[in-house]
Amino acid sequence: VAVSSSGALTGESYSAANSAAIARLSSIVSSASATATSQSALIFSIDQVAASELTSNLFRILPAASDSFRFVSGGDIATGESGIALKSTAGGSITLEIIDRFGNKVVTDNTTQLTATVSKRVTSFNGAFARAVNGEITFPTLRLNAAAGEYTISFKAAFAGQPINGKSVVSQQFTLLPGTATQLELATASATVRSGLVFGRGAQLRILDAENSLITTGPN
Repeated sequence: VAVSSSGALTGESYSAANSAAIARLSSIVSSASATATSQSALIFSIDQVAASELTSNLFRILPAASDSFRFVSGGDIATGESGIALKSTAGGSITLEIIDRFGNKVVTDNTTQLTATVSKRVTSFNGAFARAVNGEITFPTLRLNAAAGEYTISFKAAFAGQPINGKSVVSQQFTLLPGTATQLELATASATVRSGLVFGRGAQLRILDAENSLITTGPN
């Protein structure tokens, strides 16, 4: 018996001896990619008998149990801004997908939960919990209120009784930029001056966000 998926042989084959003209195959296990529709078939043939092939009806291969997870293409975290929802490198929500041990997306998984944690101490961290929907988990409101700097975020899975339970994935390191300007700080006081004369040394102010990060560029 050979396995065909999407019209191409997978390279997997199985055999069984016949007994009383009946061959029983009870241990066919395929690692072919899961498909959304019925695209696979079994091709039966008798050894050394030409033109003996018989093809089964098409059937669908479902993914195996949820085993791990990864960022989808363009789903990792891009440079962000304090106080504003983080975006992916593709410009949308941060997105991960659940996969089985063969790398198939587990589109039947609507149970796995991911919890996000930050690599450094922050003032607040919002939108850090999400549940799978058809094998994908998105974080549309993941937001840091923190000092500007370099960060990573770790995502940990929870799905009791499944291989994925307790596994984690860490984002790429990303830069968090200062947030919206909220305050001024006197960096250098003015020099003493006589009435009616120009200041010999003018005051210097620093523009800061709510986390006391200096805003050096951008519309803020």
